[in-house]
Amino acid sequence: MDTRTFVRIPCRSRADAKELALRLQADDRNAVCRWQAVVVSTETRVEAEQLALSLESWVGSGSPHIWETPSRNPVAILA
Repeated sequence: MDTRTFVRIPCRSRADAKELALRLQADDRNAVCRWQAVVVSTETRVEAEQLALSLESWVGSGSPHIWETPSRNPVAILA
């Protein structure tokens, strides 16, 4: 069973989102910049939580992190 989880990390600006996405890609993370947020694919929810904790200083401790475990239908993620 695929347990891949996606983390959406809101950023202060589009420039911050681009910089964070590049930083994560340099660390071999599957990160994509989406306007003022970065979406990162992780293997498990635990890995997603660890990533969020490691990025608290970057995005701010009060910033919400959104985890999503996709269903079998990839359209459900985009809807």
